Amino acid sequence: MEDSLILILGDHGFPTGVRQNLSNEISFYDELFRVPLLMLWNGKIQPTQISNVAFSQIDIAPTILDLAGISTLSQFIGKPLPQTQQEANVSAVPVPILQPYDG
Repeated sequence: MEDSLILILGDHGFPTGVRQNLSNEISFYDELFRVPLLMLWNGKIQPTQISNVAFSQIDIAPTILDLAGISTLSQFIGKPLPQTQQEANVSAVPVPILQPYDG
């Protein structure tokens, strides 16, 4: 258990009536896309909060490979998440989002 990597994350947000919106099928507001990610790995990840820069869930798998020290070719299109706020500020790029509902 001490070498376990634990990930806690949301798939998407859900409207709570903000902006009179009660359906995630017809909106595109931040609260539907910005969800928290918590990664715990005893001794291998330093506690860091990065909240002013957005990243994509496509970056999670490359991050796990990077943290595990696995250097290999892969089909993942994301890139490893930054480990510090300073890295996050430097690596900030547009984040692809997809709203698959047509309302």
